[in-house]
Amino acid sequence: MHLLLACLLTVSLLPLAALEQADPPSPPDSTPAATIVAPSAPCAGTDATDPASEADPAQGDLPKPEDFILLTNQRRLQGYIVERTGEGPDAAVTIRTRAGMLVLPASALAKVEKSLEKRRLDLDPQDYAGHLALAREAYTTGRHNEAYALLAGFASDPAIDLAGLRMLATLTDMLFDTERIEEAIALYERYRDAGGRDPQVLKRLDELNEKYDRYTTRLAEWQEAREANRPTDGYEVKGEWRSEDAKWANPVVATVEEMDNLDQFLRVRFAGGDKHKAALLLRNDLNLRNDPVVTFLANNPGERAVPVSVAIKTGEQWQYFESRRFSVPPGSGWQQVSFDLTAEDFKSAETSWRHTDQPENLEAVHEVQIQFHNGDRPGTLFLNGIGFRPPRAAQGGATGD
Repeated sequence: MHLLLACLLTVSLLPLAALEQADPPSPPDSTPAATIVAPSAPCAGTDATDPASEADPAQGDLPKPEDFILLTNQRRLQGYIVERTGEGPDAAVTIRTRAGMLVLPASALAKVEKSLEKRRLDLDPQDYAGHLALAREAYTTGRHNEAYALLAGFASDPAIDLAGLRMLATLTDMLFDTERIEEAIALYERYRDAGGRDPQVLKRLDELNEKYDRYTTRLAEWQEAREANRPTDGYEVKGEWRSEDAKWANPVVATVEEMDNLDQFLRVRFAGGDKHKAALLLRNDLNLRNDPVVTFLANNPGERAVPVSVAIKTGEQWQYFESRRFSVPPGSGWQQVSFDLTAEDFKSAETSWRHTDQPENLEAVHEVQIQFHNGDRPGTLFLNGIGFRPPRAAQGGATGD
């Protein structure tokens, strides 16, 4: 769905001039002044227990937010002051940067500007004006994610004004593109409804609405066509399948799930146990006299073949008949499996459990079982298209017990 929307949307960002209210600071320069010395070890007096002295600055971000340190020779450093030592001409400062510790004369410092992160931490969380000012600064210096983070908490705050709505709408439009297009449109509309008249903002709102309308129209057409081609579901959906009593079979759990084409199927998970097989059963009075072939598709996502069989209980005595097995190979996709209930190769109590019986009373079938001969091995099988059809050459049925 995102792919379809991405094909329709091309974000046209507002010019920087539309949002900036102050000149951006000159870009930081991390080159140290010529008077700076970088010792191979922390300078004397650095507390070894200070977190700043424990982390390796060459291994990633600093443990504290960075400041901008302006030097008298017009250089700019990013880092923070660890300590000041000495007095008068001997006064020195130790600065931690990503490159390591730097020591330089205190007279080399012109000014220390707090970083955006430090100023954000100093703000009252309810100070909208302060957050907006920092967000504007972050935006004009290309730090769009930080600008968004500064304003996002005020999206529903009554304090947010036209300037904040305009910036927040633009940042949402820019950063999240198709992912949060409805949110961007809503913010642009709030800006307009609050009296915002910037023609570029209103033009962008019209563009997004037009493209989003086209997208929703095409999406509705696609969904309609998808629904029209929905496969016909069988007893995997219509039936109420349950596990056979634990006295007779290993436990099994079946859940109805849906494929991309809306086709629903059964995901059958069977546990290993001390019984020979697991069994999924459907209790429903069925007349299968004219439709005696049990048929379904089976897909084995596991690593071992899963032998399956069917069993039915018929007549007033609920007489039990069980078919031969069909082995569903692993990783081979959907396999057609069919069992003809009129075949003379079912086992029952009357044949001492030999596969020489033919099921009786097909007009009075009370229970249908799909069985998984897993023994002590757990596994999963997907079943789809479970149904009953008239007889023809039945597929499936392979090895006997």
